[in-house]
Amino acid sequence: MSEAARRSGSVSLPPEFRALAALVAIDLLAGVWVQLHRERLLSILYLAQVPGVGVGGLAWGFLPDARKSQFGEWLAERLRRPGVFLGSVGVGVAALLLSAFRSTIVLSAVNPEVSSTVLLVQGRQERPDSVAVARSDSLRLNRLTTPVYHSLWIWPWGRQVWLYSRTSVSFRDWKVYPWIPLRLQYPDDFVPMAAVAVLPAPSTLMHLHDAGIRLVLRDRDGTDTVAVETLDEHGFLAAFAPPGPLPPEVRARWRQALSAIDPDTSFVNPVLRRWEAGDWIRTRRPLQKGDSLTWEIRAAAGAALASGRLGLNDAVVDLAFEF
Repeated sequence: MSEAARRSGSVSLPPEFRALAALVAIDLLAGVWVQLHRERLLSILYLAQVPGVGVGGLAWGFLPDARKSQFGEWLAERLRRPGVFLGSVGVGVAALLLSAFRSTIVLSAVNPEVSSTVLLVQGRQERPDSVAVARSDSLRLNRLTTPVYHSLWIWPWGRQVWLYSRTSVSFRDWKVYPWIPLRLQYPDDFVPMAAVAVLPAPSTLMHLHDAGIRLVLRDRDGTDTVAVETLDEHGFLAAFAPPGPLPPEVRARWRQALSAIDPDTSFVNPVLRRWEAGDWIRTRRPLQKGDSLTWEIRAAAGAALASGRLGLNDAVVDLAFEF
């Protein structure tokens, strides 16, 4: 110890200790990040370290004291070099900066026995970007994969995301921040989505072919357009996600409505087949169950032929119209 340090009462750390402290800090921060974002990986690393530490400790005990002292001096000499400390600090700072641009979404299935595919979209659910929707990331949930750890690039101030499946959508947008994983459960953190079945009346079907008649769906205030489609001689299904098989109760409801007009199967069955053969209209945003829409049927010249308001109170809501 120098005379100046002895007089001041301060003790300067050996150079090798500073480098060792920097390496320990890097290891600690890396362990915390992996614990938060890659919990399974941390358990694998621990399992891999246990045999290595055991074998290394056993081998170290058999080494003669001279070899141990020689190795300690060699290691201290390496850690004493200025480049080792500066390099360790540089690596730690670079890793810390990188962690500000990378985070994780942890998605768990409430019922792992039910397989589901959830899509992750960046941006706002209210005004989704078509490119972001097309580039959405697919997360597969089942009893073998849950929970799913999905990493994504973010900004240090966070990135806004939302998720949806064929039947459900996250009830709000979520923000992903650095170091703090976003943990969600499916379907508890989601709400059901609705679809709108566009059902032209039997007397209207014949007037739709090549007539340029358009359906316009807007939000409840009538200010934001949700979907626009040119109609034809069949039904349509307006939804954000590709529709699956038509539920039997919906088909039974349609048959009952047609039978109330004319119970003859020669009338009911052809119209029912036209309704069931409907094309998919992709809405601009997800339609949450419990919301409401306004709709208009417009002629090619722009005149309104029919209009109304529709409550999305079921998985498939009927929009029946006639003009």
